[in-house]
Amino acid sequence: MSIIKRRIKSGFREHSTKTTNPSDLFKTLVHQEGYDYLRDIQKEFLEKWEDKRDQRDIVGILNTGAG
Repeated sequence: MSIIKRRIKSGFREHSTKTTNPSDLFKTLVHQEGYDYLRDIQKEFLEKWEDKRDQRDIVGILNTGAG
């Protein structure tokens, strides 16, 4: 049975506990070696963004490297 058919057959879960926190979502990803955790500045940025995510047109600026 295909994945889609299994999901349809299992039904819609009304009270799903899916996280929307970007730091928590990052932890669920498959990472390449050397990219297995957020750097402090990245985590700080995502926390600040999380507080303002309901606002429109947010622009965030981060340095591309520290070395």
